[in-house]
Amino acid sequence: MKFLFTVLIFISYSPSLFSQSIEIESDPAQSSFSDNTFSAGDGTVIVSGNQFVLGSAQIANPEAWSFSSSNRRASFLQRSNGINLMSYNAEGDLFIERALQFFTPSDNTINTYQFDNGDIVLRDNVANFTFLNAKGETSYQVSNSSGSTDGEQESQLASNPFGSTIVLYNPVIAYGPETGSRAQIVYGEQDTDLFFNSREDEIRDVRISESGGFITLVTAGAGGHTATVYDRFGNELFQQTSDEDLIGATLNTDSTHLTIYSSGRVQVYEILSGNRLGSASSRSSILFAGYDPEAQTIIALGGSQSGMTIEEPEITAVSISELEIAREDVPFSISTLNIDRVALSVTGSNSYSISGLNRNLLVDVVF
Repeated sequence: MKFLFTVLIFISYSPSLFSQSIEIESDPAQSSFSDNTFSAGDGTVIVSGNQFVLGSAQIANPEAWSFSSSNRRASFLQRSNGINLMSYNAEGDLFIERALQFFTPSDNTINTYQFDNGDIVLRDNVANFTFLNAKGETSYQVSNSSGSTDGEQESQLASNPFGSTIVLYNPVIAYGPETGSRAQIVYGEQDTDLFFNSREDEIRDVRISESGGFITLVTAGAGGHTATVYDRFGNELFQQTSDEDLIGATLNTDSTHLTIYSSGRVQVYEILSGNRLGSASSRSSILFAGYDPEAQTIIALGGSQSGMTIEEPEITAVSISELEIAREDVPFSISTLNIDRVALSVTGSNSYSISGLNRNLLVDVVF
């Protein structure tokens, strides 16, 4: 492993070895999209600053907003004689309009989480979550409060695209001079499972696989940075500690390999054996990375995020089997509503699609 690591690092800093190539195109149906235009099924939605256009509907300056994973549904919280919830489809049809009488107007922790099936989860009072059905009716509530008398950051929600697996987590909890975190899976009313609880490690990132079968937590503490994979019942399946300042971790489609990354380096592990297969450094700040086991190729999206816009975007491809690397600037501007929704799909031999952006990136790699 040490030899492989050394070779990859050498290649990544040797411009003379760049005989490889990457071709990057936009999905043809999205090639005319501006940074503010996002695909929503057969249509589009426009997000410009705090202004939103969904078909015939225009929403200005909401206190909180959320688009479903496909952007086909969106919910907004507005302050007007209290807090009001509105939920639309991408065509601008209003499905839910409801005054939230249990919300305190001065609460600055309110948030909304929209799902494609119409369901919505609302957050208020730092750690209280209200689950609504597609009609906007309250199904149940869950308190995610840690109970720490020293305070905690606002609780967060992570889910798969369909909302079938939902994790509520406290990213930072104060315990005197120390900080920790916790995470629980929500199965239904009065049915939760606290599967992670630490007084030493803060949660940096939570990702749930598309199927909802696996949960990946990235944590940071005095003992280093750790990526841990759990099944949907909270059973620990794999754990890897790194001396890198990890910002994310992703599973491939079959959940057989884990890719962990800091802003400057990517590492890939085989979950069954626990072996590190390879790693590579990046000249640009890494925002997302994934792995194709069949081609033994790492694909990383680099750049810097400014609001929704990804500035100076770049694709890096690393072949672990061939010990080769290729880099290419993305030849057009891209943006994202949520960096945690960026995902890698294998579309063919050394061909990939990167979704979760205003335009899908079609990437072909030649080593």
